[in-house]
Amino acid sequence: MKTCTILLSYIERWTPEYIRAQCAGADLIVCADAGQKIARKSGIEPDIVIGDFDSTGEFIRFDCPYITYPVEKDLTDTVACLEYVTERGYEDIRLIGGIGGRLDHTLGNLALLLRFYAPGRRIRLIDPVNSAEFLQSGSLVLPKDPSLRFFSLVPVDEQASGVTITGAKYGLKNGVLRRASTMGISNEVTDEEAVVSVGTGGVFVIRSQDQ
Repeated sequence: MKTCTILLSYIERWTPEYIRAQCAGADLIVCADAGQKIARKSGIEPDIVIGDFDSTGEFIRFDCPYITYPVEKDLTDTVACLEYVTERGYEDIRLIGGIGGRLDHTLGNLALLLRFYAPGRRIRLIDPVNSAEFLQSGSLVLPKDPSLRFFSLVPVDEQASGVTITGAKYGLKNGVLRRASTMGISNEVTDEEAVVSVGTGGVFVIRSQDQ
């Protein structure tokens, strides 16, 4: 599986050590616009930088290709990065950042998990406080992780049916989660891993820690 790490412009509570750990082992490292500032401070050399560069000014460039978009455009830098990597067949894509800060950007980034969803492709929004991904009619293994103690299932469709949760504090067998219900909020992995399965419909799977 081809792996890719994309450093976004906004990452909550990041440290250089955290950024290096998220980039370790990736087949491709991409910076979205001001994500290159975070890469520079973390000692990371990206393979490509993509954006309109409205927030980087006269930043000293890396020795790698740059793809430049106009500032006034119909897509965000995150979309431009996702189009680039999905067109090149990357299947495990980690978007570092993009959660928190401006609510419109957070909601827009969550919507991109649906837009770029495809069977066999995994896309996650990740920062030191939260992670989010979209699961549709399939299963997902959640390893126990003390840094992300809680997990929640948030239905995207009118309902998600055939929902089964094992290895967690609150198990479920062939249940139904309805949109705008809070039934799937704030569960915990109790075994070495929990397994979440959805028969039909889609859910956001969100892992979090209390700040």
